[in-house]
Amino acid sequence: MSRKALYLLLASLLSAAPVCAHETVALPRPGVSDQIPTALVRAPARSLEGVENQEVQFAWRLDATQPLTQAQPYRSESLESWELVSAEVLARGHRLRITVPGAIVRLSPADAARAPIDPLSVLVVKDGRSYANGSGMSSVLGADEVASGVAPFPDGSSAFRLASNLGVGEFELRAETSGATLVHVYEPGSDVRLGLSAERMSYLSGETLRLDVDLQNAGRAMTASSWTANVLAPDGRRWPLSITRAADGGYEAQWTVAEAASTPGLFEVEVQARADLDRSSLLRNAKTSFAVALPTARFAGGIRNMPVRMVGPVYLFEVDVEVATRSRYQLEGSLYGTDPKSGRMVPVATAQTAAVLETGTTPVTLLFGPDVLEGANVMAPWELRDLRLMDQPSLSVIERRELAYVIAGEIVLPPPDR
Repeated sequence: MSRKALYLLLASLLSAAPVCAHETVALPRPGVSDQIPTALVRAPARSLEGVENQEVQFAWRLDATQPLTQAQPYRSESLESWELVSAEVLARGHRLRITVPGAIVRLSPADAARAPIDPLSVLVVKDGRSYANGSGMSSVLGADEVASGVAPFPDGSSAFRLASNLGVGEFELRAETSGATLVHVYEPGSDVRLGLSAERMSYLSGETLRLDVDLQNAGRAMTASSWTANVLAPDGRRWPLSITRAADGGYEAQWTVAEAASTPGLFEVEVQARADLDRSSLLRNAKTSFAVALPTARFAGGIRNMPVRMVGPVYLFEVDVEVATRSRYQLEGSLYGTDPKSGRMVPVATAQTAAVLETGTTPVTLLFGPDVLEGANVMAPWELRDLRLMDQPSLSVIERRELAYVIAGEIVLPPPDR
């Protein structure tokens, strides 16, 4: 039986079978890692053209031996730097502080329509000695080779690896160009790194983004002489960030997400640190990203476990959703059961429901049927965990609850009417 047919059968059984509808209970008190909208936003009416308008439900079985883990925010550990250099500066000489032999340098014209830079035309200067025609390079990669796909660089870029025998220290690059050039340096194996991560993966407008920033040399904290940091929105807007000392001796930054309320989606943070190393100026850049969601809907607070009479095990949860802006929303949750041997809670299945919801409060169901529960070899207590409400058009998580419902015992249905 297909899942759609199973759902239709379930709907008919719900209307005909004499079952004990469970009372509505409140969602548990939010946990530390939960994301909870405090107020809803009425966003401008959205066009849902091209978006599926039928309700879709499905579920899949989980491996009980593989516990689900909450995805952690990405942490950048950068050994790179990049800087936009004017044609005048590059002609006079752009200085680089290199910390490991054989650093990789990439040159990308700021204007994609501009002719690429031939790496063999770049003059490398080290300790007062000039190396022309590639003599200071161990390998080169021209723009034609980049265009053929041999390296994951932007079109128009060229690259070269500095000759290892030139060692480390201060280098100078000189080249004639007709416009600004992005000079990107990657130093594999360097002891100098810039760490950057957001406290969470997603935020709601009005919340505070917190960033952990860490500049180290061989595992020891470095003091930056200057910082440049910006938040970039999907629509191209940017906001400056202030990097300050943290209580643990590292660095941190904060930003109120309210300014970005009109643009949900994936935001990016760029940080550049400049530090002094052996009386030379060293540069490190890092990027990370986080999602911003508009709180256009939220859990209204009520959830029900609906007992269903049908062949095979079934759990049907009904969650009240309060909607301020019409859109297509997705409800997702994972069902855990108790392993009879170990007594531990193990994952059993995940269910999803997606539907276009109008403004107001609407019950949305999650169905765990025989197709994912039969043969699971688990027993009560059961728990509904990681309950998420998402806005599908923006792919953003609006609300997330680590624990949503606890079932202490198996559902007992009343005898059928005779």
